[in-house]
Amino acid sequence: MIRSKTQDCGSGQHDRAPVLNAAPCAPAPDPLIRAIRRSLIPAGAVAGALLAGPALAGPEGGQVLAGEGTINAASSQGTVVDQQSERLSLSWQSFDLGAQEWISFEQPSASSIALNRVLGNDVSQIFGRIEANGQVFLINPHGVLFGESARVNVGGLVASGLDLSSEDFMAGNFDLSALEGAGTIINRGVINADGGSVALVGGQVVNEGLISAQFGRITLAGAERAFLDFDGDGLIRVEVTKQLEEAALSGGSAVENLGAIEAQGGQVVLAASAARDLFSNLVNNEGVIRATGIEAQGGLVRLVGNGGSVANSGDIDVSGTRGGRIELLSDEAVDVAGGTLEASGTQGGGDIRVGGGWQGGEGLLRAQETRVAEAATLRADATQNGDGGSIAVWSDQFTAAAGRLSARGAGLGGQGGQLEVSSKGVINLAGLKIDTRSPFGRNGSLLLDPTDFTFGTAATGGNHLSYTDLGTLASGGTVTVNTVGSLGVEDGDISFLDSGTVTLTADGLLQLNAADDVIFAGAVTVADFALDLAIDALNGTDNGPGADGVVLGAAVNLNGGTIDVNTGSGGDVTGAGTLTAAAVNFRSIAG
Repeated sequence: MIRSKTQDCGSGQHDRAPVLNAAPCAPAPDPLIRAIRRSLIPAGAVAGALLAGPALAGPEGGQVLAGEGTINAASSQGTVVDQQSERLSLSWQSFDLGAQEWISFEQPSASSIALNRVLGNDVSQIFGRIEANGQVFLINPHGVLFGESARVNVGGLVASGLDLSSEDFMAGNFDLSALEGAGTIINRGVINADGGSVALVGGQVVNEGLISAQFGRITLAGAERAFLDFDGDGLIRVEVTKQLEEAALSGGSAVENLGAIEAQGGQVVLAASAARDLFSNLVNNEGVIRATGIEAQGGLVRLVGNGGSVANSGDIDVSGTRGGRIELLSDEAVDVAGGTLEASGTQGGGDIRVGGGWQGGEGLLRAQETRVAEAATLRADATQNGDGGSIAVWSDQFTAAAGRLSARGAGLGGQGGQLEVSSKGVINLAGLKIDTRSPFGRNGSLLLDPTDFTFGTAATGGNHLSYTDLGTLASGGTVTVNTVGSLGVEDGDISFLDSGTVTLTADGLLQLNAADDVIFAGAVTVADFALDLAIDALNGTDNGPGADGVVLGAAVNLNGGTIDVNTGSGGDVTGAGTLTAAAVNFRSIAG
């Protein structure tokens, strides 16, 4: 083991380069580190030493517990671990690295693993270099800080504030569990594991630096217990098996990205599970996450919160030859306050899911509330050839979508993509902007999947779309409203509340699939371009009085568009209004 001397730098030095030819300065106690220590270390345990900010002195007290290998001092600042077995279990009294200090693991293969279990009572502070051709597990229940000068270049890395016993490790049982609270993992440096995995697991995990694993997998997980498993590609999967019951640091999120995470052609997962209301946001991204594919399909990025909210105001990019997939999921709330979710591809768009799957399905976690703010952009375009992708914004109770959603097609034969903004409860569409156009193919569509739904001159409202916004959304594409009524609560009617004009900038289609009736209470006029209208009142069991049908209470002029009507058994088009269309088709289930 190495004990290196340090300069007397005083209390003003923090993460600075050391004086030439002198040993490195010990970083002054970081405010965040002090907070970690206060939260995890019993009062008085090592209070004097911690407040004094002890000089870093490289990894100390190293012992080989299992497997074959040696710990060698290469210099006053460097340590070499020579590993001869596929698994090597090491224990350390402390595991710190000053800015000029380093440790190198020389391992039999890229799949070899060296467990480094820290037994002391202090946070591991890494300001130097860690190098390995294989996998390095750094386990410290008191937490790990990678400082701004830290450089980690390994085949794979697990840094955890949970514990892993030597016996379980050697048996291949990578079951991480908290001791007296789960330690915090913070990265402010550069961590690289090209072709491999990076997994940061703890009570709270914060990335403020750069984490890179090209064609690999990066996981930031907040949990009191988690299980690690290697898949067929040798990449580490992290399964959260026990939720957090207390927050290691006050405020903040269980998992937070404020820096950059890059996994070209790979996968990025930010996931946490916690007791409800423990964190303001359980998972939060304010930085940049990229899982792009330069000559391949884009990768996968998942932000998942179980027991708390997921928030995004940063940029997520899974673009490629075909766009990849982005999922922002929670069982409580998903808030996309800003930034760009990019799943476009040169040969076809990918998929974006916010708050749940398409129509609440696909086996995905469903949020109670989902919001996409005006400052947010969600894109799943085909940029050169091919079809646009799909975007679904879902909630079980309330969805508000005011941002920009785009799933454009491109090239000869490329079709526009599919958009959905839906809820089992209420949707608010004020400010929503969409684009599903295709220059030479069929334009795409927007699906709205509420209970009752209304159109009218009013600008906003729950389960409501203004005539102005309808004209904008239907121009050059299809808007589909698919109501699912509930007997005695909301019948599943689709109503045009008052008289107004729908102004189009291109021909469009409005598809109304009603669980009950479609009601025109006011006169509706289409202007500038034609609007085709398809009405299907067979969407569900009749929930209102009389048979499913169309109530034409005022004049409707489609400006050269066509109308196609399907009604339930005995249904009809009733009312004193007039209908002006290029063609009218009427069918009843009874014939």
